[in-house]
Amino acid sequence: MPAWTSFKKKYALDVGDLPVQHGPNVVVVEGVETEEGTDMMGLPFTRHSLVLAGWQHPLRLNNAALDVLQGMLGPNSEDAVGRKIAIIAMAQSSYGKTEMRLVIHPYAPGPDAAPVRVPSHLFTKSQHRQHVAQSYGVQMAPPPSALPHRAAPPALQNARLGEESAAELLLRLQERNRTWGWLVEHCGKNEGAPKIAPDVLPPDLDASVKGPVWSLIKNLPVTVAIEDRDGAKARLIASWLPKAPPAGVDPRTGEVLDDIPF
Repeated sequence: MPAWTSFKKKYALDVGDLPVQHGPNVVVVEGVETEEGTDMMGLPFTRHSLVLAGWQHPLRLNNAALDVLQGMLGPNSEDAVGRKIAIIAMAQSSYGKTEMRLVIHPYAPGPDAAPVRVPSHLFTKSQHRQHVAQSYGVQMAPPPSALPHRAAPPALQNARLGEESAAELLLRLQERNRTWGWLVEHCGKNEGAPKIAPDVLPPDLDASVKGPVWSLIKNLPVTVAIEDRDGAKARLIASWLPKAPPAGVDPRTGEVLDDIPF
């Protein structure tokens, strides 16, 4: 189910609507709206908003924003139509409380600055306004489902289970009164279980079997206590490590060295 906040009616742009959260968002002015009415106390109010090309919701204006617009675009609001401005998110303090708010940057973007792409869910639904936005070079960002999928990292090839994990696996089997042969036979009989060749040493198994095998044996009851578990694990690991060649044997070829000097 969607969050309750998703049902709220939007009337103006919020900080979270900006595609660029840590920098300027170049937008194009389409016009100015003025709304007049009365509040819950019956007092009249006048609210001004800046209509942005391509955006469904306007940008609410306060006195500070109006001063910035006048300094950049001139005294008449009609002169602002088609002009570019930049909106940023900025922390502002008011009555001892700091909040992130939308602020108009005091420096106008250059004429070649590309307008930010409007998120698809915030793009205007009006066909007329869509054509106007396109004439200003404003584009809609594709919806998330249309974005290209990031390629998954390639799987590890020939990754071994390793001596450490293999020893832990065998000890867990022993604690559950099971053997390596039981595991090989069980996996061979059950469809969907990883296949384990009986002639492969546990450390040389493909690392991908670790998850399924762990899931299989973790639900088996523990019935056997292993004394000196660390020592048992160390002995298993040592049994799988390459043995040093005896004295007088070439460690690279295994050939017996002739150490007689004559």
